[in-house]
Amino acid sequence: MNKITLKLVSLSRKALYYYKAFLITILKKKKIKTSFIVFPTKRKRITLLKSPHVNKRAREQFELKRYKLLLSIKMTCAQTSLLKFILMNKPQQIISSLKIN
Repeated sequence: MNKITLKLVSLSRKALYYYKAFLITILKKKKIKTSFIVFPTKRKRITLLKSPHVNKRAREQFELKRYKLLLSIKMTCAQTSLLKFILMNKPQQIISSLKIN
């Protein structure tokens, strides 16, 4: 039994949670033990001045939210093709990293 840790990061909350639902249905059908950890949302705020001169009151604020999810999977070596299928069907908005213990 290999323990595989899959870290998923995205700027889109919908894409991450739809992919999570997809993973849950696939892994339940194959009867593979999993556990999910949802990390808090990281926010990065950027403030820009609209006016290039002295008017400091004219500002715009932007915010980037980053969502992170950690998935632990216990699977045998025979089920590695399933892992390949999972990673091939990942949306473009999601960045993933894989760690095998």
